[in-house]
Amino acid sequence: MKELKANKALQLQNIPETKKELAVLNQERDSYKNIYQQLLMRMGQSEVSKQMEIGDKTTTFRIVDPAILPRMPVSPNMLKLILLSIAIGIGSGLGVVFLLDNLDDSVKNVQQLTNLNLRVLAIIPSIPDEVLLKRQRGRDIWVFAVAGVYLTGVLFLLGFELLKTMGKT
Repeated sequence: MKELKANKALQLQNIPETKKELAVLNQERDSYKNIYQQLLMRMGQSEVSKQMEIGDKTTTFRIVDPAILPRMPVSPNMLKLILLSIAIGIGSGLGVVFLLDNLDDSVKNVQQLTNLNLRVLAIIPSIPDEVLLKRQRGRDIWVFAVAGVYLTGVLFLLGFELLKTMGKT
């Protein structure tokens, strides 16, 4: 009986160590179980991709409707853009001239003063300077020539775009 009691006492002393070993074994079992589940999942994915690859090899593609290329660009509409820029240029030029004329408050002729019921005491005549007038005329000719060349280029571009659109429609 003493032997039996000594054996039980020995077993009671070894309980913490056996619990520790059991915990380690349970942890290893869970780890192996997770690895097994991951391998099963990968194998399933591999089978699915294998079936898809086999299915893709047997699939044939055919073109139902061929692609139709546009004959002219969708955007930008150059004809509309050129006409709009010409209209904006003319409109802004007229607007600037009108604004400068209305902001100028100098007296241009005697009639303006008589319309306001003011008496004119004296008129200072304008003495033209020939050299200054010649320079001014030269500058004016230069500005009109550059503007004419620019307008010719814009009109040429407009004509080219018109011909291009007429030829493609």
